[in-house]
Amino acid sequence: MVESIFLGGERFPPEFDYIKMIAEDVVANLPKELKKHTGLKLVVADFADDFTLKEMNIEQDFEPLSSYQSSGSASIGGQWATSLKQDTLCLYGDPILIEWVTTKKSLESLIKNIVFQEIGHHIGLSDDDITRIEEDHSDNDVRTYGENMSGATVLGM
Repeated sequence: MVESIFLGGERFPPEFDYIKMIAEDVVANLPKELKKHTGLKLVVADFADDFTLKEMNIEQDFEPLSSYQSSGSASIGGQWATSLKQDTLCLYGDPILIEWVTTKKSLESLIKNIVFQEIGHHIGLSDDDITRIEEDHSDNDVRTYGENMSGATVLGM
């Protein structure tokens, strides 16, 4: 489990590459209820952009942890657009790391929850359905990531 990265005696939070690596693993191992979304594009950004915040009706860029952008038709300014070539899950790294530190959940568990919530809501599942799927697909199925004493990234189960 990633807790932090130590370099030269200094402690740093994990980089966004770790967030993406964990999310890729979660998507690759989705349960059957969510499996059709394995072609999902994953993007990690610092924060949601102004357009996304406005669309979500959110004022604080620290609030959203993620957003799901569909490649399907969408009405933008009264016109239909299909500019995305594939569905995209945007993970917002700074808010995720703040949530991780605040909740003391494992980073892997937090990212798994975010991925399941975004995909589940996108396909119309209720919060109860998503919770049931998460419970059925226990944390034992999520790899843990860390760093060995030499500073090399290691992967565990």
